[in-house]
Amino acid sequence: MSKKQILMRLAQILAVPAITSCDYNLIQGYVLWMSLIYMVINLIVDASYVYIDPRMRLKE
Repeated sequence: MSKKQILMRLAQILAVPAITSCDYNLIQGYVLWMSLIYMVINLIVDASYVYIDPRMRLKE
């Protein structure tokens, strides 16, 4: 099972029923969790630029 499939399954299990039943706490938790995942992925990508492109390194 790929990461995309896992996230889609998580949305089917948690997010859709929470929205239809107006479970605001679960919706807030889901949005917070997805935003944290997004921020961590962006941080990893930004940090990997230093290793991929040596011109991005800080000069002393």
